Amino acid sequence: LKIEEQLGDQQGIAIMLGNIGIIYTEQGDYPKALDYNTRSLKIYEQLDDQLGIAASLTNIGGNYQKQGDSPKALDYHTRSLTLREQMGDQQGTVISLNNIGRNYQKQGDSPKALSYCQKGYDLALIIGALKEQKDAYQCLYDAYKAMGKGNEALMYLEKIQVVDDSLHSEETSKQLQQMEFSKQVLADSITTAEKERLVEEAH
Repeated sequence: LKIEEQLGDQQGIAIMLGNIGIIYTEQGDYPKALDYNTRSLKIYEQLDDQLGIAASLTNIGGNYQKQGDSPKALDYHTRSLTLREQMGDQQGTVISLNNIGRNYQKQGDSPKALSYCQKGYDLALIIGALKEQKDAYQCLYDAYKAMGKGNEALMYLEKIQVVDDSLHSEETSKQLQQMEFSKQVLADSITTAEKERLVEEAH
């Protein structure tokens, strides 16, 4: 953040403020989180950065949700959803739909929770967003369980496990690719060094 401020990079400052806000939210320091997220939102508004505004609204909504202030959380998540839909930000739209669904679930309104999380799941499936699919499944599981519909809840619990396995498989694949890439870089470096040595020796 200090470096971004020295550079005068307003967008960079907004990003860092938002990141710090997220950390304070995770630590449970909600007043500090709200301060950083609000400062981030103001800068994005000055820049007319719609994507940044939507992200900040989501962060503030998450802050209020963790505090148990469902009405305020719903207000911010709904505003974020509207912006994301207008921009055609599909992954962001899924996140907002799931957030709203979870918020309704905390309020005890399982039917509305089901409605939003089902929409979130449907879109997540279309765009292939596994993490967001898992979030939607969790929301649907919680809603059906709260409604006393054990069979439906169990079905989504099983789907959570399937997506979990896919996520772990995806992460393992990425790690293997990274290891293979690193090995190739090392091999190239050794080859280059050997060529330089031979040139030097010949010289």
